[in-house]
Amino acid sequence: MSRVTATAACGVLALTLIGAAPGASFGSGPPRTVAAADIPLPPAGRANIGYSVVTQGSYDAAGQLVLVAPDGGHRALGATRANEQVLDTSTDARTVLTVTPLTYPRQSITTWNLGAGTKTSFAIGATTSIALVSGGILTVDYGTGTTRVRSTTNGAVIRTYPTVAGQAEAAVTPDGSTVLQRVTAGTAVRSAATGAVTRTVADPAGHWCFPRRLWDSTSAVLSCESTDPALPRQYRVVLSTGATSAVTPAGASAVWNTTPLRVVSIPEATGIPNYVGYVDAGGLRGLNLPGEPDDPHHRLTGARGSSIYVFWNGETGTPSLRRYDLSTKALTSLIGPGSLSPAPITSGRTIDALS
Repeated sequence: MSRVTATAACGVLALTLIGAAPGASFGSGPPRTVAAADIPLPPAGRANIGYSVVTQGSYDAAGQLVLVAPDGGHRALGATRANEQVLDTSTDARTVLTVTPLTYPRQSITTWNLGAGTKTSFAIGATTSIALVSGGILTVDYGTGTTRVRSTTNGAVIRTYPTVAGQAEAAVTPDGSTVLQRVTAGTAVRSAATGAVTRTVADPAGHWCFPRRLWDSTSAVLSCESTDPALPRQYRVVLSTGATSAVTPAGASAVWNTTPLRVVSIPEATGIPNYVGYVDAGGLRGLNLPGEPDDPHHRLTGARGSSIYVFWNGETGTPSLRRYDLSTKALTSLIGPGSLSPAPITSGRTIDALS
C-alpha cells in the first residue's frame, strides 16, 4: 500500500517519550556489511519480500536507481535525475515509480519497467497521493481531491473516480485491487477498477484518520489524529466489516505488524515522525538500534515478520539502508556509500507485501 504526500503541510507534534526499560538491550557493535553483487532481477509475478529499490546519489545531482536484495546484493538499474525519489514498487519489484520535482507545482512521474529495461515519464500538477494500482497509476489532486487512474506510459487519464465528499489522501493494497481513501465520512473502501465505494469506515470517536498500509491479509492500518496534536494513535480496521480497534497507545504516528516487537514511529517535539520505537506493556519505548544513537531521521522503508528495514538519513550517520532483526538483534548494512558508488542513499522502498 502506498501513499505519497507531496504538498501537505505537517503540524507540530509533541510527545514525552518513555525511554528504553532499564537494562534493555537491542544489540551492540557496528552493523555487519554484506558484500555487493550484480544480482539478477527477482522472479516476476510473486511477492519478492525483502527486496528494496533505492536512489543513490545526492539531492541536487544526478544519481542512479539500485535494486537491493534481502542479503545485500545489488543491481544498478539506470540513471536518475537530481532530487528523483522512489515512490512505489510492485510487489514483484519489476515496476518502480519515481518522482522528480519540476517548477512548483509541477512534478515528473517516471515508470521503470525493469523486465523490459525501459522507463517513461510524464508531468502532472500537485498531488496528495501517487501509487501503482491495477491497470495504471492512481493520482489524487491536491486541493480538489480529484482521483484518477492514469496510463503508466504517458499519464493519459484512463478513468476518473466518482467524486465522494471530502476525498483526499489514498492508499492502495499491494495487489492493486483496492483503494482506501480519506473522505468526510471516514475512510472509503473503493474498487480500484471502477472507483465504486464498497464500504465507508467511520473514524473512531474523537479522531480523524488516514489509510496507510495493510495490517494483515484481512485488515489495514489507519493513522488517526485527534484534537490534541501530541496524541496520534494507530487503528486496525477489518476490511470486510469495518470494525476498528486501537493497536498502539496514544503517541504513535505509524505502526507495523512485526514480531516479537510491535514497531512504531514516534514523533519528536519538532514534528518529525521518524523516531523508531516499539510498544510494550509499559507504553511506547525507543528502539535503540546498535551502532548508532537514537536519531529522529531514521525511518522504515518496510517491515515484515521480525525484519525491519531502516533508512538512515540523519546527522549521526551516513545515509544508508540497513536491516534489523527484532529477534536476533542483528543489524546488517545492505547498501550505502561504497556500494556501487561512493554516494549516499537518498530514498528507498522495501517490499513487504503490506505497504
